[in-house]
Amino acid sequence: MNRILMILSCIFLLLGCGSSPRREGVLRPELLDFGGDHFLKGNYGVAAVHYENYLTLNPLSTRRSWIYMRIGLCRNGEGEYRMAIEAFGQALAAGAVGSLRIEILYRRAISYNFNDMPDIAILDLEQVLAEPTSLREEVLKSAEFERMLGVTLIRAGEWKRGRRILENLIRAFPRSPEAIVAYRLLTFQKFSIQVARCPDHESAQKKITLLRAKGVSGRAEPLPDHSGISVLVGEFSRYDEVVRERKNLKSRGIEGFILP
Repeated sequence: MNRILMILSCIFLLLGCGSSPRREGVLRPELLDFGGDHFLKGNYGVAAVHYENYLTLNPLSTRRSWIYMRIGLCRNGEGEYRMAIEAFGQALAAGAVGSLRIEILYRRAISYNFNDMPDIAILDLEQVLAEPTSLREEVLKSAEFERMLGVTLIRAGEWKRGRRILENLIRAFPRSPEAIVAYRLLTFQKFSIQVARCPDHESAQKKITLLRAKGVSGRAEPLPDHSGISVLVGEFSRYDEVVRERKNLKSRGIEGFILP
């Protein structure tokens, strides 16, 4: 009887060893390669499915923070911002640390901004700001981060601090693309909606005429870098007001994005 028990014990041990790849996260590793290939091609929905399938097979993968982040990036690319926010949250919950944690917080803040939630986005950006600059710059350029921080602060109602950060960006990185964008954003004292970017005044006036036919009043403003004319709609003191107007315009078939 003892000999039979020993044999059964060995069988159970062997079965346990056979199931270890699931615990160690090594089942179907090619799914990560498939996800990466589709991600690079811009097939974000397909890439997300491959990443999700990998995690289904390997729920305890040691790379799950990174994989969840990739899923979040895919959902952002698809315009599915709530799903992106959820994926980034899972990435953080999986124990992301160091520069990976910084990147996840920053990308989630972008999702919150796209979802018109700057008051929550700023909480993630403040955590990124608290990290050492050297660690932050492993995954994120300071000029890019400061532009996002400045804009998010303005949208969250902190105009003075937001403008100060954009001004500092221009001083620190005067020749960067981000400084060019920041310079333009600083020309706004209120929120507006850009509905078109035209090469010259004539084409801008044609766009304004088309807007007027839909009962919308637009205005033309030269871009600070002299690269064209911007057609803008409205001026709003609060972010929630301009968000409502953008939805109203969309209901009339007019697409646009909010500045600053």
